[in-house]
Amino acid sequence: MNSLLSAVLAVFPETVQVNDRNRLVLGGLDANDLAAEFGTPLYVFDEATLRSHCAAFIGEFTPSYPDTSIIY
Repeated sequence: MNSLLSAVLAVFPETVQVNDRNRLVLGGLDANDLAAEFGTPLYVFDEATLRSHCAAFIGEFTPSYPDTSIIY
């Protein structure tokens, strides 16, 4: 993967990929298929990314603030 594509994909969810048809895949689902099924604009939340970010948040805050919790 070239460096420009890597930089662009860095802003997307952790599970993002580009498949062999050069289509964006989010959480294993083709973005074109999602748009065809649900229409656009479409907001897609990636559970793996949300869980990872919440875990990082808890990991950083609980040493100083033990009662930290995430409510989403």
